[in-house]
Amino acid sequence: MTFVEHFFEPAIRRIFHPVTVGEYLKKNANPNSPYTTKIYETEWINEKTKVNRLFGSPRKQLSLYSTLSKTQNIVFDLSGEGPQGAEETYKIVKDIVKNGGSAILLDSFDDMKNDCTKYIELQWKNLNS
Repeated sequence: MTFVEHFFEPAIRRIFHPVTVGEYLKKNANPNSPYTTKIYETEWINEKTKVNRLFGSPRKQLSLYSTLSKTQNIVFDLSGEGPQGAEETYKIVKDIVKNGGSAILLDSFDDMKNDCTKYIELQWKNLNS
């Protein structure tokens, strides 16, 4: 399983030569996968869009599609996404699982627990008490 990494761009790079969506996908995605171009289905995103201009869901989905272009067995989280974006991302992953992939969602909320095939809750035990 592969974790869907959060996009990080050093400040100096962000100022002088920001990473574009096309550049990011060329470096991080499998060019033969249909997931590589899925991000372009969002009408305002193209190859020249700067990744640092993407916030929340579009940025997360760029990383998600990049990872899905290489494997359909992922570990992901929904941090940095609002409720609507989290729902969109969850729907994308749910379709992957329905088609034979697998996913582990790391989340501190239980909004989607009734929709999971298996739900595991970790509770931290305080050893000092």
